[in-house]
Amino acid sequence: MGTSWSSHWRTRPVAIPAALAFVAVAVIGCGQPSGSPTGAAVPPSVEASVAGTAQGDAAITEPPLEFTACIPKNRYYRTGTDEQITLPSPDGDVTVDVSRGFTWRGTITATDDRLSGTHYNSFNSDTYTLPGGGTQMAWAEAHRIENDEGTWQGSSVGFSDTGDDSETGPAVLIGEGAYEGLTAIIVTSIEGDCFLNVRGFVTSVPATPAPVTGE
Repeated sequence: MGTSWSSHWRTRPVAIPAALAFVAVAVIGCGQPSGSPTGAAVPPSVEASVAGTAQGDAAITEPPLEFTACIPKNRYYRTGTDEQITLPSPDGDVTVDVSRGFTWRGTITATDDRLSGTHYNSFNSDTYTLPGGGTQMAWAEAHRIENDEGTWQGSSVGFSDTGDDSETGPAVLIGEGAYEGLTAIIVTSIEGDCFLNVRGFVTSVPATPAPVTGE
């Protein structure tokens, strides 16, 4: 768990600190937008929810391999929608800024070439402005890396609260094509030369067990 850097992509007045680090089972990242949206259509696989993606037991073919990666300031690939709604609460109205469907596209360069390529990030968020002036933010994001050998795709969710408290849930970035059977597990930080610095491992992950119920 750590501090989210998601606010750096948007210009909302959300109370999220500048220095951060979080653990996620995915290549989490897209740079701060620069330039104008292209208006290009986003591949359906980028927009699709991947939170429920499942992976069965795969053959263990190699030990975990550590890598680092750099994600620069990437560009808007497609603009989404913004709207504002008001919710009643015992202490007064809560304003919610609802953001959906923003996607960035750019590069990721890794010491493990399997994690280098074109990086897509789609981002949805709900930003709550509380009656006392504080803010809270919940977000969900999908990630995809493409190169000539295959793809990686996954998602994460997170929540931040006034006072710099932030939680980012784990995500699974599953390899496809030549990377089938592998998962990327990373720690990400903006403290460094790149907009987003990545350190992590490529490894095989066991299948998720079904909950045991009853006696």
